[in-house]
Amino acid sequence: MKKFIILSTIIFIIFFIFYYKIQNKGNNIVIQNKENIIAYLESIKNYRANLLVHVYSNKNQTDYEIYQEVNGEKSKQVVKSPKEIENLEIESDANSIKIRNTNLSLEKVYNNYSNSLSNLLFLNSVVKLIDNDTQIIENESTINLKISSKKDSTYNKSIEMEIEKNTGNPKSIVIKDKDQRKQICIIYNDIEIY
Repeated sequence: MKKFIILSTIIFIIFFIFYYKIQNKGNNIVIQNKENIIAYLESIKNYRANLLVHVYSNKNQTDYEIYQEVNGEKSKQVVKSPKEIENLEIESDANSIKIRNTNLSLEKVYNNYSNSLSNLLFLNSVVKLIDNDTQIIENESTINLKISSKKDSTYNKSIEMEIEKNTGNPKSIVIKDKDQRKQICIIYNDIEIY
């Protein structure tokens, strides 16, 4: 009888270990500590994302659907809505920026444009602002970063970034003014990091 209990216990333990390993396989990135999230965000150089952007001004709110693609130093942003500026494209590389409206057949190129990726709508630009003063708050399913801007600007004094713990992907970025009012809210509908 003792052999049966010992044998069944061993089989149960083996089954449990085997089952646990199979269940946790997949393509998920699990953030193990707060410092790893910053290293992971800084390592993102290439991504594609569909964004919903809310811009708040006085009593108005304007919503935009935007497709973004960043590949190293090159970036592309296409406005999907509102209808008035649909298909507006902004492409940039290290030293130039091209603004194109395919609906109106307009195109303008600016050369020697060094601030091509300093646009806070891009994940890379927000990640560059992370420093030692950034507050990291860990919740059950998300990690929130609170970034204070060092620039003397009225419109982007603080930035809050929400990141999914199980994937490491950003969920949202909120840019607030000096009075802590929302100016811009970026929601990542989907993002593919490659």
